[in-house]
Amino acid sequence: MSKSVHVGLIGLWLLIASGFLAYWWINSPSSTVIPDFPPSFWRWLIDLFNAHDQKSVVVIWVGLCLSFIIVSLSTLLGWLAWCRIKSPNRVTGGL
Repeated sequence: MSKSVHVGLIGLWLLIASGFLAYWWINSPSSTVIPDFPPSFWRWLIDLFNAHDQKSVVVIWVGLCLSFIIVSLSTLLGWLAWCRIKSPNRVTGGL
C-alpha cells in the first residue's frame, strides 16, 4: 500500500477509536472515569466554548480531546513496540 493510504488509515483509526473511547467514557455509569477537574478549569472551558448553559457540550469536547490524546499515545507506543520487535537492532523504531 502507498504511504498516503497508510496515513489515511491511521487517521481513520484515530478518529474512530477516539470517538468510541469518548462515547464509552462519557456514558460510563462510573463517575470516577472522567477526571475530576477543578471548577476553575470547567469555567475556563465553558467560557472557551461559549457554552454557558450547555456544560454537556464542554464535557463532550473534553472527552473527545482526552480520548484522542490517549489513543494517539497508545498507537504511537504500539507502533514503536512493533517496529522494535520487527527489527530489534533499531533503537528508534524507524523514526
